[in-house]
Amino acid sequence: MALTAERKYRLLLELSQRISRTLDLEAVLDDLLQALRSAVAYDAAGVFVLTHAVPLRPDANLIAGMLQVGFDNPPAGDPMLRSGKGIIGHVIHTGETVLAPDVRRDPRYVAGRTRTLSELAVPIVSGAGVVGCLNVESDREAAFTADDAELLQFFASAAALSIEKALLHRQVLEKQRIEDQLSVAREVQSGLLPDAPPRLAGYDVAAVNLPTHAIGGDYYDYLPLGEGRIGVVVADVSGKGIPAALIMATFRAALRTEMRRQADLRKVAARLNQAVLEFRDASRYTDGVVEPANDTDAEFGVERLAAAVRAAEGRPASEALRHVVDATRAFSGRDGYEDDFTLVVLQRLASPP
Repeated sequence: MALTAERKYRLLLELSQRISRTLDLEAVLDDLLQALRSAVAYDAAGVFVLTHAVPLRPDANLIAGMLQVGFDNPPAGDPMLRSGKGIIGHVIHTGETVLAPDVRRDPRYVAGRTRTLSELAVPIVSGAGVVGCLNVESDREAAFTADDAELLQFFASAAALSIEKALLHRQVLEKQRIEDQLSVAREVQSGLLPDAPPRLAGYDVAAVNLPTHAIGGDYYDYLPLGEGRIGVVVADVSGKGIPAALIMATFRAALRTEMRRQADLRKVAARLNQAVLEFRDASRYTDGVVEPANDTDAEFGVERLAAAVRAAEGRPASEALRHVVDATRAFSGRDGYEDDFTLVVLQRLASPP
């Protein structure tokens, strides 16, 4: 049936009323197929929405949403769409409309429904490119016409904005979910670090841990050794983010387990070294505080670190720590760091006269 201006308006109004009620992607797709049924006679239909507009990486997960009606066993679409096989895959990867009056004679057809004899598929196009496909199938040969193709493309174009909004809404929800999980992970990781410096006669101690991301891989700790002694440990896992944080947590658990077994620090260090070598490349142990670089890629370095420490001589440990942090930031010209930054200052207090 040809699309008159009045018919286009009525169809657009009906579709808009249906799909504007929700930001849920599955609901939008269901409303699209329900509205389509009143305009095009089909025995089966499907709408496929991608996670990103094509072209994509070969290993990308293409399907963000998929809804099919009239199929006994709806096929899994990912492999077909990713490789561009099938009429749907062809439409998505080329952006072309396909009108197949007899699917048995179309080399692109991949059987997904044994009763299908004809098929019509059109791309769903947004400003970013092809984001999906709208597809109808019939049990009769030559069931669809060029007018049906125009009508189906009209539906796909009208639904594209709502689909984009639903995808964006899903991305926002997913981002919030990840941020919530990272926040919890950050709280858990913070609980693995000391909440306050130890009280040790004759010493002043201060420490800071500044992860590059929400969570990091640096670790410091104070371990009681008995007889008024405390062990101080600082570890910098190569890398940052969640992978480094997992290694940090594993190292902390291994260290505390070994310390409970024995107090011989040389044996503890040997066993930990062997354990670390089993899950980490020995050529990637890092330097931490001396690594911040300026705009010429020169690193802060050991000499500047030593100079910053000497410049803070006589100050409380917390002030010395702040001075070193300020010195690295002034050198790099940035407030943040490209790698996790952890510093422990242990200051020997002058003996009373």
